[in-house]
Amino acid sequence: MPLAELRESLAGPVEDEPPIRAEIERALAAAGQGYDRAAGRHTPVWAVFVAVGDQYRARAGGGMGEELEPPRPTASAMRAAAARLTRHLATYPAHTRERATAPEVASGPLVITADRVQMVTTNSVRTLLCPQGHAAHTVRVDGPVATYACQHASDQMLRALEAARVRMALARAAGVHPSTQGTHVVPDLLIASANDLDRHTDPQDANVFLRQQPDIVGRDDLVDRLAHMIREHRPS
Repeated sequence: MPLAELRESLAGPVEDEPPIRAEIERALAAAGQGYDRAAGRHTPVWAVFVAVGDQYRARAGGGMGEELEPPRPTASAMRAAAARLTRHLATYPAHTRERATAPEVASGPLVITADRVQMVTTNSVRTLLCPQGHAAHTVRVDGPVATYACQHASDQMLRALEAARVRMALARAAGVHPSTQGTHVVPDLLIASANDLDRHTDPQDANVFLRQQPDIVGRDDLVDRLAHMIREHRPS
């Protein structure tokens, strides 16, 4: 779920939530433990509710009494936000919800060896380097932690190197499930950058350099013809 949509669904007023006393009254009435106004009777549970709820009323009247009494319960911002988020997710496409779910993490560690480990954005492909400038060839995932190493240095951590993104990259490269464990060897490990790509996005589809370009059918001589036209119109 995009972060912007999550923030939007959680933001908003809280006045739409009824006060907590009204909620309790309705719950007690539904359970047969409320106040029977027609008969003028109440249950022991209702009496406890009234006694506890009275501490939020300004029993001494206005003025000083209101300052001495604790504040009444108000609408819960979190509860109202959760209700809005629930309504928002109810309309979220099922396939999108599945794609937004983090891959299940296996209990054992994952070790990936690759000829090239690259971080990919929409317009760049960057080889992962150790602090000494050597190319990384090994990526390890243990629980939520992902580290990388070159042939000459110990494991290094990189904030942008998320465990879930590494697992999804291996799933695309080797055709395995993201929750796999053990040791895997692949030619290239293309990791979707957290800067501008969703972790489920295939870098080869999103990156301008890796994206497969459509073939030009029937125009094999196009470049030669253009070069010939340029030579003919070039001033002597």
